[in-house]
Order: sequence, then structure tokens, then C-alpha cells
Amino acid sequence: MTNQRVHVVARIVALPDKVEELKVLLLSLIEPTRQEVGAIKYQLFQNQSESDGFYICGRMVIK
Repeated sequence: MTNQRVHVVARIVALPDKVEELKVLLLSLIEPTRQEVGAIKYQLFQNQSESDGFYICGRMVIK
């Protein structure tokens, strides 16, 4: 069986009163996720025009 590359783009929208709480949670996931076996890239972005919107872009190799 060959290794497969998986690309993930996820959009997450926070409730208006939970933006900072969600941001802290998402930031805490970055390093542990980057350390996972097969992780190539894991990035978090926050929408500048709509600050309640976050995007996760990830790339992994699955065996």
C-alpha cells in the first residue's frame, strides 16, 4: 500500500463572545499536531475582515 497525502482546509466560526477562547484553544493545537507522525504542515489563520473566522490548513501523509 502506498502512502497517501491528505490536504485539509477547515473553516471554524466562533460565537461572538467566544472568539478569544477559541483562538487560544486553536493555537494550543498547533505544536502537538505538527509533532504527529505524518504531519507535513499545519497552519492556523484568522480572517482579518471577520475576526470570528478561523481557517486551519493541514497536510499529512497517511500510511
